[in-house]
Amino acid sequence: DTSFLQPLIQQLLGDEADLFVKVAWFLERGRIEATLRTKPTDPEALCRRFQEESGLDLILTFPGQTAAAAPDELPGGNAIASPRCTQQDAMAMVQAVFEPENVTIYKIKVLSDAAGKYLEIQFLTPELGARYQKWLRDLTEQSGWRMVPSPNPRQQELIAVARGLIDPHGIITKGPGIVAAERLVRVKAALSDSADTEVLKKRFEEKTAYVLEVLEE
Repeated sequence: DTSFLQPLIQQLLGDEADLFVKVAWFLERGRIEATLRTKPTDPEALCRRFQEESGLDLILTFPGQTAAAAPDELPGGNAIASPRCTQQDAMAMVQAVFEPENVTIYKIKVLSDAAGKYLEIQFLTPELGARYQKWLRDLTEQSGWRMVPSPNPRQQELIAVARGLIDPHGIITKGPGIVAAERLVRVKAALSDSADTEVLKKRFEEKTAYVLEVLEE
């Protein structure tokens, strides 16, 4: 669930919370960007505390400064602190970390940007990948490869998760349909009297980091 991130920024700003203007999401890069009315008293401490609380990097933008990134960040992802191992070894390290925790990695791609090559890790959703940002940071330090979550959700698998939760409790009459911009899956269903919609929504969010919207017949 990423809904806590904007309130977290305002909370960390404390008495300067009125400086907050808006936030932009870059979850595929493991960071978000906050626009402020003016420079806060201690921007470095704010970025550091946000990273400690959320596992994501915070970039601040305010008049007189284009961007203030979290310390030691390279463009496009996590900091690199160790010699680079082979591509195959880095991919094997990813699987070795996530498989025992029953976290499915659907694809690992080698991409490149201005800072060089990096690994894009595809989770079920980008938001689910953001939950494991700390793990990706640790893997980056161990392997020397920057690692970032893919920005693309696995649509068919998302739909399958929704069906798997709802089918035992009723009949789906429309959908499921994905609304990626809102990070939700919408479905219309005729549910049994014993079905607990809130429990289904909670389980879906735990599995996918997306919201399940159930429209009952």
